[in-house]
Amino acid sequence: MRTGVLGAIAGDVIGSVYEWHNVRTTDFPLFRAESTFTDDTVLTVATAEALLQGGDYAQAYRSWFRRHPDRGYGDRFRLWAEADGAGPYGSLGNGSAMRVSPVGWAFDSLEEVLAEARRSAAVTHDHPAGIRGAQAVAGAVFLGRTGAGKREIRAFVEDSCGYDLSVPLEALRLTYRFDVTCPGRCPRRCEPSWSRRTLRAPCGSPSPWAETATPWPAWPGPWPRPTAEECPRPSGGRFSPSCRQTSPRGSGASQLASGGGDGVESR
Repeated sequence: MRTGVLGAIAGDVIGSVYEWHNVRTTDFPLFRAESTFTDDTVLTVATAEALLQGGDYAQAYRSWFRRHPDRGYGDRFRLWAEADGAGPYGSLGNGSAMRVSPVGWAFDSLEEVLAEARRSAAVTHDHPAGIRGAQAVAGAVFLGRTGAGKREIRAFVEDSCGYDLSVPLEALRLTYRFDVTCPGRCPRRCEPSWSRRTLRAPCGSPSPWAETATPWPAWPGPWPRPTAEECPRPSGGRFSPSCRQTSPRGSGASQLASGGGDGVESR
């Protein structure tokens, strides 16, 4: 786990100066005088602590927030963290994904990783999209550390979690715009014509339109079937995509290490 946490911290520090001032090239300094850690690092460490000590995620997040209160937290997360009895606030922001990477190092099966990623997200980000973003990142970390190749990881992220990775990073850099949500940032999703009828299934769940989907070949299942509210079948069985572009937080290193950072608007 130590290796994974250090990677996430490095990605956060490297990307800290580019979140609001994106670069569209790979030729940039990794560390600058103003580089620093952000809330991504703080809450990633909190996740690791909760896993190692068997603690409660909500308690760990609040404790680490109070140790480092001025690291760029979103307003909604700040209000939650300052109120000891507050429950989850339905966020689909990508804060659930940016703090989850230690979960991918803590368990021996993908099923356990996805279940724990859900638990880590749900204390704040209990919207299905917020949970799905955390599961996508944690699952990809687990697959990478257990020897899966790029093709297997891509199949998991696309087929199981509903993200589209078809556009090359070089193309995304040209049109990137800041997005604080899991669907828009983690890492790129082919966004449907939005309605309640077009929510994708949670990560690891069987596709609700399986006859039109390509199954992941190394499926370890069985998975809990999602509710009708989480993944109703879209009309015609397919999305009509209107692609939203995103890119890593300044660089590929940051996105791959930490799952990307939130903006201050909606963590």
